[in-house]
Amino acid sequence: MSERGRKSNGNGANSAPGSGIAGARGYRARGRPFTARQLLLIKDIVKRYFPEGRTRISFRVCSALRWRQRNGAPKDMACREVLRRLDAAGLLDLPPAKWGGAVWCHTTRKSSANVVTDSIMDLDFHAVEVHRICSKSDPKAALWNSLVTEHHYLHSSRLVGRHLKYLYFWGDRPIACFGWGDAAWSVACREKWIGWTQRQIAQRRHLIVSNGRFLILPWVHVPNLASHLIARCTAALVRDWEEVYGYRPVLLETFVDISRFSGTCYRAANWSAVGNTSGYAKTGGTHHNSQLPKLLLMYPTARDFRKLLRGCKK
Repeated sequence: MSERGRKSNGNGANSAPGSGIAGARGYRARGRPFTARQLLLIKDIVKRYFPEGRTRISFRVCSALRWRQRNGAPKDMACREVLRRLDAAGLLDLPPAKWGGAVWCHTTRKSSANVVTDSIMDLDFHAVEVHRICSKSDPKAALWNSLVTEHHYLHSSRLVGRHLKYLYFWGDRPIACFGWGDAAWSVACREKWIGWTQRQIAQRRHLIVSNGRFLILPWVHVPNLASHLIARCTAALVRDWEEVYGYRPVLLETFVDISRFSGTCYRAANWSAVGNTSGYAKTGGTHHNSQLPKLLLMYPTARDFRKLLRGCKK
């Protein structure tokens, strides 16, 4: 029901003309500059550990470059996106992905189709249980990916950067999926609503977390369930994000495709409509007007969220 305001699919390599692995000007991706020496180091790691696969290579690159999150964990997902961009730009050769797009789609759709076949028309909200997914090694991660890939209108389970996923169950039946991740890179109506300067955006964007995926599964038809789960997951997300990433978000956002949805369930859960996006998406270093405008809704998790986002003293 919602979508991140920016897209970064790894296909838009952001490099200056003439910059390559040995180029004097280096390379820039995800807002991080990479020197020519660092690029040579990355290329050497990929070559030496090619048989170990992309995940192990990513962890080795994070270790070599000391690329870590605030809680000390490697920036694995960001690193893998950079590796994919370098590969797409012809600057290195990655080993083949273990889960190819077509194969993954086929296997996940087959597995999720057998989860449940009869419709759920009524359930006790108190009987709904949640499973938090913060690692792809979690046994429920593949189920979440398959359900979102098959049933979400975007048909994509990918969340870039820091993220948490939630899978809600009624008994042994999955009924809903949530995905949360890093905030949209730039949204004019959001920045105006907060009163942000460009410097404040760069310093405190991480304090906003985006609800990038929300899905009530098609066999579930229960009045008020969506708003109930949004409110419940919002409260859990604030606690869990601090536990996993070491800081507490002060503002949550989501983007609703107004050609498909009205955002009523978010409003019922006390989210506020801030404005419409312009329809621009960011791929690499390029912005292009390739999307329909979306409605931005926001939910503060602290009363003084504007002061915190601006870096003002309480």
